[in-house]
Amino acid sequence: MTDTPPLVLSGSPHRWGLVAFGCGVLMLCGIAVGLSGHYVVVGWVIAAIFAWMLFVAMRQTRTSDHLLLHDGAFDIVHRDTTVSRDLASCSEFSVWRHGSISMVVFDHPLDDASPNAAANRALTGRTGSLPHRFGVNAEELAQLMNMARTRALGRTDPTPQGLDEPDLFDDGTAGS
Repeated sequence: MTDTPPLVLSGSPHRWGLVAFGCGVLMLCGIAVGLSGHYVVVGWVIAAIFAWMLFVAMRQTRTSDHLLLHDGAFDIVHRDTTVSRDLASCSEFSVWRHGSISMVVFDHPLDDASPNAAANRALTGRTGSLPHRFGVNAEELAQLMNMARTRALGRTDPTPQGLDEPDLFDDGTAGS
């Protein structure tokens, strides 16, 4: 490991605010059904389930996930849990799409050995994925991860084919 500080990407807690709002609405619907006198048990069960989901979503709004990209590895930090993967053992990163959902997926030996590996491979074609896009679109995140993987493998040209500028986060002020 070198003294180079990691690149840190943070997830947005705002999406959890929308989930919390939706759970609150559905919890109130369950309470209304429970108080209506019809389907009382079903209404209170629905209210309890969405109350729990509301609680979890509210906790998620207070903390965001982080992706720490080091020279030879990356860490995903979620609450008090850190998952680390070395980039040299990862396959090429790619984008998986299903409808409006897009994820950055890859293979790694630790993910291949997980109990969910077969289901993940059947769904996305890969065994590992990043939990979300950390404020970057999926294609740019996959390119960034592939550039880091190329550097970790010791190749001399870390720029993927077709990219003129390796800085994916350039705001256009660098040459001013």
